[in-house]
Amino acid sequence: MANIKDVAQGLMILSKYVDIKDHCQVAAEHDVIYAGPSKDEVSKEDLEALDKMGWKPDEEFDCFYHFT
Repeated sequence: MANIKDVAQGLMILSKYVDIKDHCQVAAEHDVIYAGPSKDEVSKEDLEALDKMGWKPDEEFDCFYHFT
């Protein structure tokens, strides 16, 4: 099970990088949450923080994911 603080804090970091006009900023499947921008748009410091919280870049969907 995912730590709720890691999920929430990760979403807060990722929210800094998306335009509210974007049509899809968060999606969920059976056991994974997808969110945010491409890893290329995120600062090195935020990438390190996201990694520590279990958020990983997803190459297929060009965003980040976290297993629940």
